[in-house]
Amino acid sequence: MSSTSPSTSPKYTLYHASSMSSTYIIALLELFSVPYTLKTIEFACDFDPESGSSAANSRSDSGGAGKIVFKTQNAEELYAELKGVNPLAQFPTLVVELEDEREGGKRFVLSEMAAIAFYLHDTHAAQTPQWSTISLTPAQLGLYYRIMVFIPANIYPCITLGDFPERFVKVPPSHSQAQGQVPAEIVYGWAREQGRENMTRMFGLLEGFMFRSDSDAGVETPYAVGSDSPTLADVYIAMVAHYAPRPRPTWLREHCPRVYACARETLKHPILRKVFLEQEFECHLAVVAG
Repeated sequence: MSSTSPSTSPKYTLYHASSMSSTYIIALLELFSVPYTLKTIEFACDFDPESGSSAANSRSDSGGAGKIVFKTQNAEELYAELKGVNPLAQFPTLVVELEDEREGGKRFVLSEMAAIAFYLHDTHAAQTPQWSTISLTPAQLGLYYRIMVFIPANIYPCITLGDFPERFVKVPPSHSQAQGQVPAEIVYGWAREQGRENMTRMFGLLEGFMFRSDSDAGVETPYAVGSDSPTLADVYIAMVAHYAPRPRPTWLREHCPRVYACARETLKHPILRKVFLEQEFECHLAVVAG
């Protein structure tokens, strides 16, 4: 993608929740050195340590997997504001405001992590060339796009199925209450198990098509597309590595050593370390970045 900067600097407002994947977008905004307003919605949610299921990012008013308990006085108000901007109430949601109406409108909303990442790259990479894709070869660029779309299209749905099976499987009350029928909790448990099984396979696929270093040929790099320095795809991998199958990070290190090495090396970047620490990923940094 080409980098096209607007004539005036956009104003960004990011809706975020601590310890969630919107941390990826905070990291990109910091890497691109652009100002932004962060609206953090602090909440607690149901969590089942046996199943690993939580109600994070669920919506109690739409049949989600649990009930949100807001932790700060203005959190509920901010959450309602977020739903007004994006009815799916996703983290991340990025609001972009432009001062020049000739650039296609003064205000628009972006959701989906890959879409936001592509937009930020196209808008700001020219000013931060170390994070630009301009130096990638055609093969590296193709792999970059594949990874950037593979993660949200294949890994995150597995995470969602494992955490929120109720979003995918509806068990009518009449069924679960009928004599001899399988209770809803068991059905949801099957769905969670399938989500975890699928996630194991997806991490294996990611491992399989990442760049392979070849010491004999003098080509050694931990980065996903074979570049000499990290790209936004490496930051994405570092983010999603946090959700790898358990036990973490043992499983990742043993079964996906390239994914593990990529995340480990990428998280050595001082800006990324700072962002992950501030956003309560201390354990992730401790076991992956060392």
